[in-house]
Amino acid sequence: MNRLPFRFQRPALVFLGILIASQAVLASGRPDVRSNWEVFAAKSNVPVAVTWSSRTGTPDSMYGRFTARGDASERLARQFLSDNADVFAMRRDVADLELVRAIESPLGRHYTFAQTYKGVPVYATEVSVHYDRSGRVGVVDPHLEPEHALRTLGRQVAHVRAQHLEIVRRRFGGVVQRSPRGFDSR
Repeated sequence: MNRLPFRFQRPALVFLGILIASQAVLASGRPDVRSNWEVFAAKSNVPVAVTWSSRTGTPDSMYGRFTARGDASERLARQFLSDNADVFAMRRDVADLELVRAIESPLGRHYTFAQTYKGVPVYATEVSVHYDRSGRVGVVDPHLEPEHALRTLGRQVAHVRAQHLEIVRRRFGGVVQRSPRGFDSR
């Protein structure tokens, strides 16, 4: 019986564990994102694995071979994210992603984008697209806030801002107007 040397057994077991866990956690993902993931994963010619965010119901990390061989560039990383925006529950135009890091390593090229909402950085969010040496996307780490959550948050912030402005008006009298540097009370 041929056995793998121990140094190869552990990574194989870790990958198998991730694969099994991803199938178990798959049921906890958002139904729309989960069905998009299943269509996306079916396109791969090798086994794929995903870990899911229990908070957002969207993928946290994805492992596999998601594109054909080719070039690796910021433009192509953005195109990959745009083409699969339904899997990540993000904007299709990727205008809310700002490149923060592009590095080349012995494993390939890696592009990391920070998420913004109306030009404001979203705390602790980013998506990384990792290309292998042959130019295939092999790992994606989409730690993002889903687009619907950001729209809801934007409405809540606007409502709270209006309440605060009304408090300022009542407290200090007069009209609160926008100035070039923020808000002035007059």
